[in-house]
Amino acid sequence: MYCQINAGGLYGLQSYVAQVEVDISKGLPCFDMVGLLDSEVREARERLRVSLHHINAALPAEKITVNYSPAGIVKSGTSFDLPTALVILAAQGKVPPERLRELWAVGEVGLDARIKQVRGVLAMLHAANQSAFRSYLIPFENLGEGLAVGKLPVMGVCSLEEAMEYVNASAQEQERMRRDAEDRWQSQAKGRMEKEKKTPDFALLCGMEEAKRAAMIAAAGAHNLLLAGPPGTGKTMLARCLPGILPPMSEEEKQEVSAIYSAAGQLEDGRLIQERPFVSPHHTVSVYAMTGGGAVPKPGMVTLAHRGVLFLDEMAEFKRQTLDVLRQPM
Repeated sequence: MYCQINAGGLYGLQSYVAQVEVDISKGLPCFDMVGLLDSEVREARERLRVSLHHINAALPAEKITVNYSPAGIVKSGTSFDLPTALVILAAQGKVPPERLRELWAVGEVGLDARIKQVRGVLAMLHAANQSAFRSYLIPFENLGEGLAVGKLPVMGVCSLEEAMEYVNASAQEQERMRRDAEDRWQSQAKGRMEKEKKTPDFALLCGMEEAKRAAMIAAAGAHNLLLAGPPGTGKTMLARCLPGILPPMSEEEKQEVSAIYSAAGQLEDGRLIQERPFVSPHHTVSVYAMTGGGAVPKPGMVTLAHRGVLFLDEMAEFKRQTLDVLRQPM
């Protein structure tokens, strides 16, 4: 039997909509996965084998072939676990296959069938929003990112059984489940909410009028600023106060910066970043850590400082190669 479901993928900071296809047919028992997959995706084979057994939906002793498209993009991460599990369940008749064609899902599945948090959900939802699917299924821990995108029918699930229940439910029941999940997440978010840390600004600095004047001009014009002077004169403190005098980020900028941190796996509690970032790498940082990149691209310090401040403390101690790669972005 053939079934298909929509999923989300992340390649660097670029997100895309993928399709997960499965075919279960007669033949020697095997579980083949194709589609230019990274080791993280291939290891889902064993995770799903155990998790499906825990919910009494063990893999059939038949030939199982799973294809991830588009085949020309390297698939990495654990976000394909949930859509793969759902499409296998649909092929076994556990959930209606026709409902999966209008469903978009991402999530990591644990051995006990729990749905775990994945990175990049905010960026992937922005790409999926353009396709206007009927429903979006994400881990409950990422529900804050789903609610930040807009009025999307996003459902946060904690387990594979809950995901099956949602798919099998009627439209009215699905709406009720989405509201309950949103209320549950909001109550937990209020419980985790700490007192907001106030960003330092120039009110904390005494004197240094000329330096503060130069910093304000640099901030107003988005210029680079070189701070030079003896140790202990307040250079680092002045730099840390720069985000506090910059204008508040617009809603579009918050979404943009939060999508970057979501892709990097550094978005706390799934909430949008409200303050401009301040990134201060150590002088021993490598070229790749500074600019990002790699076989599967990942954001570096320059990208994490987007819309904020990148502070190179003790700049003379940085390697020459590291400073040379900053010529173009600066």
